[in-house]
Amino acid sequence: MIPITSPPIDTHVLSRNLFERYTYESYADSTIKIDPVSHIMGINLYYAYIRLLLSLPENETNEKRKICEELAKRLLPNHFEPNESIVGVLERLCP
Repeated sequence: MIPITSPPIDTHVLSRNLFERYTYESYADSTIKIDPVSHIMGINLYYAYIRLLLSLPENETNEKRKICEELAKRLLPNHFEPNESIVGVLERLCP
């Protein structure tokens, strides 16, 4: 078997995981210091949100807005300080 370079995203599973299954207590609480390993895990969560946003059609602005609002609540940008490339992509994708 040869792995697929860019497999299709199962948006239903990704949405369920991001919004129902994962917990974000330490990321959403600005009083808790984020250790280096948790920071890397948070970066991966940002990329998961970005992949979900990219999977939506351009005209799904309400759905994109909801996802961006949830992202901002769960991974506080001022607390987490995502890198510039993540911030740039989110500024472009979030209505």
